[in-house]
Amino acid sequence: VVAAMALVMVAVSVFGVDSSDATGAGTGGSTDSTVYEGTCGTNLEWTFDGTKLVIDDKSTTADCKLDAINSWKITTPSNSGTTASKLLNDNKGFELEVKATKLTTLGTVFKGSGVASITLGNVTTIPSSGFEGCTYLTTISLTKITSIGSSAFEGCTDLSSVTIPATVTTLESSTFEGCTSLTSVTIPATVTSIGTDCFKGCTSLGTVTFTAPSSSATSYVKSIPEGAFDGCTSLSKVILNDSIESIGKNAFKGTKLSEVDLKNVKTIHQDAFAGVTTLSKFKIGTNNASFYTDSTGTFLYSKDKSILYMVAHTKTGTLDADDLESSVRTIYIGYAGVTFMLDHTKVDYVFKKEATTPKAIGVKYSTQGVDGTMSPVISSGKLSVTYKLYDGWSSDKYKVIGSPSP
Repeated sequence: VVAAMALVMVAVSVFGVDSSDATGAGTGGSTDSTVYEGTCGTNLEWTFDGTKLVIDDKSTTADCKLDAINSWKITTPSNSGTTASKLLNDNKGFELEVKATKLTTLGTVFKGSGVASITLGNVTTIPSSGFEGCTYLTTISLTKITSIGSSAFEGCTDLSSVTIPATVTTLESSTFEGCTSLTSVTIPATVTSIGTDCFKGCTSLGTVTFTAPSSSATSYVKSIPEGAFDGCTSLSKVILNDSIESIGKNAFKGTKLSEVDLKNVKTIHQDAFAGVTTLSKFKIGTNNASFYTDSTGTFLYSKDKSILYMVAHTKTGTLDADDLESSVRTIYIGYAGVTFMLDHTKVDYVFKKEATTPKAIGVKYSTQGVDGTMSPVISSGKLSVTYKLYDGWSSDKYKVIGSPSP
């Protein structure tokens, strides 16, 4: 799996292509001018001239099935002294065109290969790891695709654009993970679920749009899962739709978002925006039943304003209790470098943090005193707590990791 901010290339593939030597699409070419022909499965034949591979059917009425590359036969020229695997291994940056009308899936035949562009004809299914590690791949048409498997395009580092058709309903885990040249993506309204780490590590991805489903739609994306856009370090704009209800752990970790419109989101994991140091404003939909934000968008509260969940990363300095909503009684601190000066008579549960277990722990402060193993600094009737992201406990000060889900 491709880790955030780093790419693990597939070095050995079905073809034996060492993709770590790849420098870009189209840089290879045919090693000779011979046109090769042969069979590649049930009712299937292939032609390869060094720059283009065509897969066609022998009969348009019979079903067909693509064999593994090692089973492909060469019929022309006879006694060629080579294999299909070697031909495709020696030629990087070739074009693939599927003309076979009955062929619906390619399997993992082209995983790690040097294919640069793909026209899939009537193919409807790209299975798990179908084109994983194809570092020369720049162009692909998904017009008739209905299913895209996990890691289908993981590590396709030259793939700069992709159009997900309305025929697709599910994006599995790591589908486009590590596609470091991908610049934008639109999730069609027909997609009903997105897998974990789906676009993780797409470091050039700048804009993501979730298309709004129709008013009559009964199935649609409701959750942005864990790690979906983790490590997308260029991501500055995300357009959610009103159907999104939850945002998972590390969903937008390490991105460049400056403003987040939560619309109708109901729950947010404590680490959903971890490391987003550019985040300065929260917005919510008019009918959002779970959250409230002030006019500046700096603070994200519960709907009844009794809980402060998040403070924007860019808020720094000293904050007095009078700067908060007067109804606040519980504060989950996270996402900023603020020193809070809070009147202890106004706040019952001052700071809370989520431990490695789901149970929340923290410092309870009231007029009777402080409970907990770490005590904040109390001076002149004010409570002062300095915290910093991800540092855990330090010295005699309570430092906070993030803000738990509501």
